[in-house]
Amino acid sequence: MKLPFDEIIELSRNRLTFNTSIQKSAEDIEDEIEELLVMSYALGWGLLDEELGEDTPIDNKRLADTLEEKINGKTYKEYLAPHIEDEDIDGIYRVVDSEIHRMYSAGQYDNAKTNGKQYKTWRTMEDDKVRDMHRNLDKVKVGIDEKFYTTDGDSAVRPGQFSLPENNVNCRCLVKYT
Repeated sequence: MKLPFDEIIELSRNRLTFNTSIQKSAEDIEDEIEELLVMSYALGWGLLDEELGEDTPIDNKRLADTLEEKINGKTYKEYLAPHIEDEDIDGIYRVVDSEIHRMYSAGQYDNAKTNGKQYKTWRTMEDDKVRDMHRNLDKVKVGIDEKFYTTDGDSAVRPGQFSLPENNVNCRCLVKYT
């Protein structure tokens, strides 16, 4: 199943190649990635707006705060830095893919809160790739500000926000807001 943010992930592959990482400075690569993350947040926000029949302007403060959000004590830039320094393109892709998903989920969550939604329901892709920790969350409904809890004790308000990297990396889960 194609995910809404797959096109941004594909765009990241086109923009961030091995040759790019050699030819550009770390700062240029970070700027390129930040642009992709902002696009992902806007996509999440915009698709929920469409679903709700709304035209809500993006809250730029929330967007900026989400870019600087720490997962397990680190910002996305701190996770990226060693991969950029080592010219580890696979590591860069892994971080960027996870962050694109996190920003997409954050855009949807922030829009849902702005528009007064009260509940959210976790949704997996319901296929063989879904990790057990997320399979147990499928169709769990909680209040908008409540956390989802995995069986390993990790928790998150939305996909991509768990403290354990293994619960975020390669996640394809989505949330339905009501």
